[in-house]
Amino acid sequence: MPDLEKKEKRRSFLGINIKSGRETPEVPMLVALSQATACMGPQPDQFTEVSLNALEKNLEIARQSLEKEEATRKRESIEIKLSKTKTFLKTGVRTNAYCRDGLKYVHRAAKDGNVKWLSTLLRDGADPISVSASWHDEYPRYQALHFAAEKGHLEVLKMLLENPRKMDLNARTYRRETPLHKACYNCHDSVARLLLTRWEVNVNARDNCGRTALHLSAWNNSVNTVDLLLSHRDINVNIQKSNGNTALISACKHGYAEVALMLLKRRETDVNLRNNCGKTALIVACEERNDKIVQLLLFRPEIDTSVKDNDQRSALDWALQQCQERLANFILKHNEEHGKEQQLSVASADECAMQVVDGEPIGLPNGDKAGR
Repeated sequence: MPDLEKKEKRRSFLGINIKSGRETPEVPMLVALSQATACMGPQPDQFTEVSLNALEKNLEIARQSLEKEEATRKRESIEIKLSKTKTFLKTGVRTNAYCRDGLKYVHRAAKDGNVKWLSTLLRDGADPISVSASWHDEYPRYQALHFAAEKGHLEVLKMLLENPRKMDLNARTYRRETPLHKACYNCHDSVARLLLTRWEVNVNARDNCGRTALHLSAWNNSVNTVDLLLSHRDINVNIQKSNGNTALISACKHGYAEVALMLLKRRETDVNLRNNCGKTALIVACEERNDKIVQLLLFRPEIDTSVKDNDQRSALDWALQQCQERLANFILKHNEEHGKEQQLSVASADECAMQVVDGEPIGLPNGDKAGR
């Protein structure tokens, strides 16, 4: 008799009517979990098929209630932000006042991608071109456009561009970055595409390190963004940043063959430009042992394989120093086909070719052995 009472209490706790086998109207999450645990008990055969069906229904009800709670929580969060904004406006608090973190409400809305909140702020007079505080560690002198471009919020960006007040699409942050810089740095293709449709965007703008949007896209190996930038009529592919690297040299340094090929297809790309170390794209590719990129560069008839860097080492010198027989053979074959004589620091081209064939290490410009 006591065992029967325990079983009845257990079934009533699980939310099941013992006589009808129907579930109770409201089932909390703890009850649903208890039901799942009970089904895994040592004597599952004591439960009827009706009880198990009721258990499944209770679990489904619990899942739906959790989804409703989550949706309600998000809706309440948005309503709270809207009510706060309206309260601030009614009480006379300035919409464009700075918060404690150095951002304004319009910056927070653009950063969070909250279109509804941003629409309310703009309708009530918020300034979309105001900047964040210059002392902010992460977002110094950002406009709402910079936040939208950095986070990839396309709808927010469209709303800002449709705003009656004219937006400065070339606005600079403290680090002299434009919205196009932020979109390309974070690989947001859709945002970059929208910005490039505006005629006033300066596609060749440079930040405080001399980098353009093309530099950042090539550095990130973002093929789609590079293709978008190269299709712009005003793009300049030969701009050098502060260390002298072009977008092509950056792609060669990191081994991005597809980006390098896209840049080499442009006739105006200068393959013989040198960075601050005196290195061309070919020297950098040989230094990084990128066989595929070296072959792509050698397809350009105007490439100069005799250029030497600040250490008086040519591309062939670097290939031999790295013990890269394939690279050395590529360069020697190119020089032979184009009737060029390659000048080496230590050995002649014929001696180097013999040593490459025999597999013997080549002498370095300073007289040391290769591969040291």
